[in-house]
Amino acid sequence: MKKLLAIVMALLLAGGALAEGAFSLENGVTWGMTEGDVLAIEGTADTEFGTYGGFETLEVENVAFRGHEADVSYLFVNDALLMAAYELDIEDVDPMALVRQLDGEYGDHVDDKGAAYYNFISRLTGTLYTIQPQVSGIGVNWTLPDGTLATLLTGLKKDDDDITVIYIDAGAASWNEDVALSEPAPALED
Repeated sequence: MKKLLAIVMALLLAGGALAEGAFSLENGVTWGMTEGDVLAIEGTADTEFGTYGGFETLEVENVAFRGHEADVSYLFVNDALLMAAYELDIEDVDPMALVRQLDGEYGDHVDDKGAAYYNFISRLTGTLYTIQPQVSGIGVNWTLPDGTLATLLTGLKKDDDDITVIYIDAGAASWNEDVALSEPAPALED
């Protein structure tokens, strides 16, 4: 009985240690949170609810991201946070300095022009998205220790040269992967 109790205690302590090391976004937002959970953290000022590809979104303006002002869009599937995209003004932030900062946090990036992100969006929506011609210059990603995909793109939207840093839950990497994709997808618009 003592052995069983010791094993249970060890598992509980290990679980707590894993939870402490789990990835979190700015302000302590974590994967799987509901819109209500995220709203409680971000506050209700400068927020807007919407949809993207049939999924619920929460957009929050004027948040802090790595020492810069940004707007963030959270995407929820079945009321669980799956993706977050921070948009920064390229006139206020040097994109290569931000890449170096994130390299310092996450390790060396992979330059794939955003292919990992477009692959995820294609599977999520069931529509084939390819690297958009307006994405010029920077399209890099990192895979974090918990499997979270982080992607930095410039010029993600047409006629827009903002910097977008996107985080995708590791569990989402295989989400909907068996969906047959239709093609082609339109360019991403505002």
